Amino acid sequence: MTYKQAHDIIMAHLEHNGWTVKRRHNGRLMNVPHATSPSGRKRIYFKAQAIYQAHAPHLDLKDARTVTYDTVSIKDWARAVESKNATN
Repeated sequence: MTYKQAHDIIMAHLEHNGWTVKRRHNGRLMNVPHATSPSGRKRIYFKAQAIYQAHAPHLDLKDARTVTYDTVSIKDWARAVESKNATN
């Protein structure tokens, strides 16, 4: 599994569960796509080699903290999402 595949699996899962996923801005792919929780109090940013999470009231990337920091853990997270989807 590539990072892109893992990224797509995680984003699709979040979107399916009511998160607002933003991949594009003004028709162009964003450098750092993100997903915002249904409550608007949590945001997850997807960078090339890491995933960051921010909590309200500070939802900017500069305030976010690393959730995963390498491709291996990102792939593990995607596999866990896939497993959960297979059982639902």
